[in-house]
Amino acid sequence: MLLILANSSLFLLDSCSVIRTLRKKNRRKNGIQHGDKKKKKKNTIQEEEVDGGRRHRRDRRERTEEESMRAVRHSRRKKTDAGGRRRSPDVFADIVKEILNVRPEFARKYNSEGYSALHLACIRGQLDTTRELLWWDPDLAYLRDHNGWTPLHWASMKGRVGIIGEIISINLETIELVTDHGETVLHLAVKYNQFEVLKHLKETVNIVKLVNVQDNDGSTVLHVATAGKLTTIIS
Repeated sequence: MLLILANSSLFLLDSCSVIRTLRKKNRRKNGIQHGDKKKKKKNTIQEEEVDGGRRHRRDRRERTEEESMRAVRHSRRKKTDAGGRRRSPDVFADIVKEILNVRPEFARKYNSEGYSALHLACIRGQLDTTRELLWWDPDLAYLRDHNGWTPLHWASMKGRVGIIGEIISINLETIELVTDHGETVLHLAVKYNQFEVLKHLKETVNIVKLVNVQDNDGSTVLHVATAGKLTTIIS
């Protein structure tokens, strides 16, 4: 009887040992599987982060390329005047701005030949300088030189379409000013064969009143055109 009990006890101990061993193996196996799942999940997250980073870099690169193209198109637009013609860069605009910050009264000063800074900018076709001066003081457009010409008169005579557009966009009233000889911007455009100026004025402002204005000789713009055989220019 005692032998049977002893054998039974040994069997139970062996069974418990086997069970503990199996449990350890199962825990170890489950731990490995759980670790694999965590590792796999971590790798998936890292892959998603990498993919996200690539997409972010790609999107940023595409945005940069798009911004660069916009900058190029903008620079190309700035290099053309209102008539679509390419113009040379105005290197004096920044200098003028710095001078006006220190001596703003210089904007109304005349040189020895009787021209203001705005007159000279219109004569030479310096659009950026013209814009800077008008931004500083829009009334500069009313200044007259020693011949009684405004900056707009000079722009019309020289065919500066972009500058004309800039001036009349700020001071439309200046288009009605006449020279000391009674000439309008239309008289000057026809007299000096500036067809693009006439075309621009016709498309942007009402020139009906200007067409009927007579100069000191009693000539309208049509008379000037007829005398120069340029009647088709204002038709």
